[in-house]
Amino acid sequence: MKHTIRIAGIGVGILILMRISALAGTIGGVVDPISTLTSETYFTDVSGGASADGAVSNAKIASVVVGHNDEAGWKLTVTSANNGSLKNTVAVSSPTIAYTNIKLVKTGGVLGTGLADPHNASQAVTSGSTIFQTSPAAEVASTATVAYALELQISWSADTALLSGTYSDTITMTLATES
Repeated sequence: MKHTIRIAGIGVGILILMRISALAGTIGGVVDPISTLTSETYFTDVSGGASADGAVSNAKIASVVVGHNDEAGWKLTVTSANNGSLKNTVAVSSPTIAYTNIKLVKTGGVLGTGLADPHNASQAVTSGSTIFQTSPAAEVASTATVAYALELQISWSADTALLSGTYSDTITMTLATES
């Protein structure tokens, strides 16, 4: 019986020794910033084959994917070279078809938690550019935006007084971190 008690006593002594002998260290890593805007498709015939003098509602002009991991959120600036209009490329008088709105429509992916969703946000494009922002509703975002797929859509009103010809515009989209 004494032998049994000594074994138990040795076991307790080893457990105490192990707690005193513990090692600790700091580990860590870096998550690189991500800010990507990739285009899957640009649609060049935005009137869908119909005459551009008719009203067009929510014509798809681009399909893009956003990836961004800054807690401040992101903004997508959409710039029109013709200040928000399609411009006749051959007529001397350069008639235009003014956009009535431009909007983003979500088609997939994940928006960062805490960010304001730009899905279905309509904007006027009168000064050449418009900005879709995702400023965090709270102080900061808590997760990244991952493969957030969007369609850029435009609309315009009917205008049967337009001159014949090809109407075009150059649209530029720029992704940046919110400031």
